Amino acid sequence: MSIHVRAYKLFYKYLFSYIFILLVPLIILGAFIYVYFLGIIKEDVISNNMNKLDHIRYVIDDHLKQIRVISDQIYIKNMTPFFFEDNPLMSLKTIDDLKNYTLTNNFISDILMFNHNDQYIYSSTSSYKIPLFFEKIYNYEQWDENSFIHDMNIYETPVVRPMESILLRGQQDKGRFTTLIYPLSSGGAKPNQTVLFLIAEKSFQNLLKDNMKDYGGNTLIMDSNNHIVTALKDDPILQSPSFQNILNASTDELNQTVTLEHVKYIFSIVVSTETGWKYITLVPVNRIMEKVTSLKLIFMYILAFIILISCGAIYYLMLVNYKPILLLKKFTEKIWKDDNPDRNELTSVQGALEFLNNRNTELYSRLEDYEIAAKEYMLFQLIRGKFKSREDLQQKAHSLGLTLTKSWMRVITLKLGHIRHSFSVDSILELIENSLPDELEGYARDHMDQENIVLIIASDEMADTSLECILASIQSSLKEKFELISTVGVGRAYQDVSQLPKSYIESMTAIDYRLVKGTGQIIFSYELETTQSRSAFSSQFASDKLKIYIKQGDLEQIDNILQKVIHFLKQDKPSMFEAKLICFEIINAVVLTIEEMNKQQPTAPMNSPDVFLLFEYETVDELVETVKKLSNEISSRLQTISTNHKASLIEQMKDYLKAHYSDCDFMLQQMAEYFNMSQASLSQYFKEHTGSNVLDFETNLKLEKAKQLLISSHLPIKDLSLEVGYYNVNSFIRRFKQVIGITPGEFRKQFQTE
Repeated sequence: MSIHVRAYKLFYKYLFSYIFILLVPLIILGAFIYVYFLGIIKEDVISNNMNKLDHIRYVIDDHLKQIRVISDQIYIKNMTPFFFEDNPLMSLKTIDDLKNYTLTNNFISDILMFNHNDQYIYSSTSSYKIPLFFEKIYNYEQWDENSFIHDMNIYETPVVRPMESILLRGQQDKGRFTTLIYPLSSGGAKPNQTVLFLIAEKSFQNLLKDNMKDYGGNTLIMDSNNHIVTALKDDPILQSPSFQNILNASTDELNQTVTLEHVKYIFSIVVSTETGWKYITLVPVNRIMEKVTSLKLIFMYILAFIILISCGAIYYLMLVNYKPILLLKKFTEKIWKDDNPDRNELTSVQGALEFLNNRNTELYSRLEDYEIAAKEYMLFQLIRGKFKSREDLQQKAHSLGLTLTKSWMRVITLKLGHIRHSFSVDSILELIENSLPDELEGYARDHMDQENIVLIIASDEMADTSLECILASIQSSLKEKFELISTVGVGRAYQDVSQLPKSYIESMTAIDYRLVKGTGQIIFSYELETTQSRSAFSSQFASDKLKIYIKQGDLEQIDNILQKVIHFLKQDKPSMFEAKLICFEIINAVVLTIEEMNKQQPTAPMNSPDVFLLFEYETVDELVETVKKLSNEISSRLQTISTNHKASLIEQMKDYLKAHYSDCDFMLQQMAEYFNMSQASLSQYFKEHTGSNVLDFETNLKLEKAKQLLISSHLPIKDLSLEVGYYNVNSFIRRFKQVIGITPGEFRKQFQTE
């Protein structure tokens, strides 16, 4: 009973602690999100306002540039002032020009031109005497005839009249316009002409509304003299001294929170470098808070819902998850006997884990010893030729923590003198591996006779140029630290993993050459090459032929090749090194070919040549016996897989043709190279086993595909011929008619009729 009570105490302890852990971050998160959202929304409003203001500035600056261009064009066309009464025709031309400018720029409501000392003003519609113009045409509330003439005589630079009401001709209501005044002069002379551009308030308003809609604030444009050109809203605070003070203290681009009439605003300003006009937004802070408050309520509801659901989920999961703890307690009692009955479930499990940990520590130490031995064994198997593909090697190496990924691999053997007992072989191996630069991957192991160190390296390049320096450095380190004089034999680099035993044979033979070259040297295997001509026999040619004859199952030819190898070994008496390499190449070629065939028709695996066994041979006669045994084994093996493999090879050839028949560049020679056969051998082999030659089989595939396309598609005959592998449409049509009896077009019509 006491056990159950203790269990439930632990249950509720965890339950409340989990709920507490849930609530604390949620509350902190809620407070953080509230503050964070406020900042984000504020920053978003400021950023959006600044972007919108900058866009408005860009658009209006562009319009003002166009207005400046228009004023310059008007001046160029009217460089010599004229008077209406003296030249009425010139006035008509001026009116037409002004009308054209107005029609091509919808931002401008009207354009006026005034020649100083003239009694007329010219607009885009007509010419008017000055009194009539101000009384009937454009009746400014705060600008009369006398003020106009006075201003025209004193303005020498562009001036902006702030937005003001003007009673327009024929209208009852007043319109609000901004008047841009551009005196026209050249070379600093006193202006004798002035152009006035009337910009309707709605032109500015539409621009502001399109860009600043739905942001809950006010936007205004002010000229360089801080006169309001236009504003979205007529707000009294824009005329307040406090606003003017803020405006005077503002820089070119500014965002700040200001207080106007006891109300907080986010104040944003952008100043045009072109015109000096200011573009300003005022957004009440409480507008931002409305969004925050709405989000806050939504968040609180969501938070409360999450807490309720989470608490329920915690309670349910505690019921579900606590049961395994009790079961685990019972299970640990079977593994480890708890002497303390007052322990709760978790402390009992802890005691059992401590017991298991001690056991695992012992096992881990044993496993480390196994990994070292496993690495040694893998490297040993590698130079024995037990890995046939780089994928197999990398998979095994990766599982043991080894890296052998580079393209070229070779074996290097170091012949050491007597190693003193005070030095361990492991420390020598570690020094050799650590002496390799980063661009090389390499691992060393001691040879069975304890006097040789075998080093397997992988590199991206085949060159031997820098390798000699690296090996010389290793020799120096061995002499300095262990007082060892080492002779280094270097085998060739190979990309094929299965050729690594050959590199080992070369390195070991190079070591033996120390009797001639001397100890303490670095001897590359190519230094041992004999000058004896080998034109009478090529092991590479023999191995290539063997591969072909094995795939064809031609036992007679296989036996001929092997007899030639035996004859060469006995009669030509090559060096022992050369004989070993020939035997390795021949045996390895046979094994790899049979393994490739076994992928199609699996049988018992054939053993690779044991490189260490080859190295033990002292006479050519012993090697000859090995080749003879190989011949018998090949014959026995091919008797088993010959029939199935022939059928498989034919199927592979058919599959190859089905995959490449539609290629316009298909060549029989490419197919022959793919199957490692001559063109004549492939053709003969294919016809013997199918009754048809390769080209007829290919043509049949092309024409069957052509018939399908003629029936199922509307491709033009020219495109269709390319689809089935004919560059020349005439060749396709001729071949189709020759085999089918009718042309492709007649075939398609016949099918459609049916």
